[in-house]
Amino acid sequence: MSSAQNRLPDPFELRAPVLDVVADARDGTLRLAGTLDQHTVAPFHAAVSRLLHEESDGLVIDVEGLQACDVTGLRALSVTYRRTLVRGGTVVVTGAPPWLCRALRRIRLDGHLLEDRRAG
Repeated sequence: MSSAQNRLPDPFELRAPVLDVVADARDGTLRLAGTLDQHTVAPFHAAVSRLLHEESDGLVIDVEGLQACDVTGLRALSVTYRRTLVRGGTVVVTGAPPWLCRALRRIRLDGHLLEDRRAG
């Protein structure tokens, strides 16, 4: 194969998983949009750390904009729950799509995290 056959067409687009995290320390809210996975979990952990430092009563994690979440993302939610619990706070996940509710149920976190405490 010649090098011309191996070239990508112009223009081309490469996409990587993206996670938008919007944190509001006034009410302890995190809004997630995109993909929470091994490649995007660092900004989530950083936002949680900052909110836990400023807001000790609890966190609300709005995941309505979440499109995907792998095992690393689920672990991040679990770690957030434990970190907040140790501080005497609470974590509530709102706007969870059915696929995330099922995943949280499988790891037995649905009753601890989901807004209505019932996985759909």
